[in-house]
Amino acid sequence: MFLVAIPAGYMLAYTCYFLAHPNPIPWLRLHQKVIEFWKNSGATAHPLNILGYVLVNKFNQVWGEGRVWMTVKEWSILFLVSLIIIIKSFFLKVNLKNKYYLLLASGWIGMCALIDFWPRYLVAIVPILAIITVDFLKNKKGWLILILIINLFNLRTVLWPTPEQELREIQTNLKTGNYREIYEMGSKDFKVKNRVEEIVKFKETKIDLGKENNKWVIVKMGR
Repeated sequence: MFLVAIPAGYMLAYTCYFLAHPNPIPWLRLHQKVIEFWKNSGATAHPLNILGYVLVNKFNQVWGEGRVWMTVKEWSILFLVSLIIIIKSFFLKVNLKNKYYLLLASGWIGMCALIDFWPRYLVAIVPILAIITVDFLKNKKGWLILILIINLFNLRTVLWPTPEQELREIQTNLKTGNYREIYEMGSKDFKVKNRVEEIVKFKETKIDLGKENNKWVIVKMGR
């Protein structure tokens, strides 16, 4: 049943597309283009990337014209704890349902070791990792509460980023030429006065931030 639910859930994500374009042929061709892109991209597997990210929030990826070491603010201690539990569970007697979750999670992590890994690839198994962790620690509620508190503490930088964090992200995007990302971080007035193509002229310039709808945005860029 679960194997049927996976492709069904994937196609459900394209509901709006199918309502506007009932013909499935262009949709299938889109996937062919994605496959062709990755096949011809020259990307190679970096097996240690997945472990580096899970253990210490470090992974090596393409950024700009080369590969750099990165961290992401969305990292969760759930990844580290669940990996330890998965490894430990293979040496314990577990019921069939839990064994299925363990095989699915470990298979997915193994697949991530065989490709050019990005953290977003783990999103698909976050619910499974949570189930594995909660089931394993169900009689140790203190540990579950501690994991929850650490997660909430880490989440604060995602929900309420500081101006310094926003500024670092903008400067990184400037250096790597991600001008669309910078444009989307601008205030309404900034977007009216500037086009995406014009942001390239703002390299190495002063950046003023302000709050709009309780969110830090770019108010002005320039000397």
